[in-house]
Amino acid sequence: MRFSPTLKNRFRTPLDFLERREPRLVCSFDAELLGEGDGRHPVRIFNFSKAGFMMAGLRPVNSGARVILRLQDFGEARARILWSQDKQSGGVFEDAIDADALLAYLEEREELAAPLG
Repeated sequence: MRFSPTLKNRFRTPLDFLERREPRLVCSFDAELLGEGDGRHPVRIFNFSKAGFMMAGLRPVNSGARVILRLQDFGEARARILWSQDKQSGGVFEDAIDADALLAYLEEREELAAPLG
């Protein structure tokens, strides 16, 4: 992986990126993004951990934005966007989510692929 300027803003060195990450679970499920005064937008979540996620949507989301992810039939999670490139972005949950409950929910819906990393 190339150490891009975007990642440089988040981590001091490329190794920080590897050390800070919790195991991510690969998935593919729809959610709704509620932004600050920006309305509602459909997004697709591609991986998550109890601390963060990666998603893509129809429009870019600004780094630093505080958002709410509304997960169909699961609930809402407040988050902050850490990085954004084109229409993909990644963020951290303001409060750790119940990853076990989300995992069970996704398995039930058959929307979970495999652990990442």
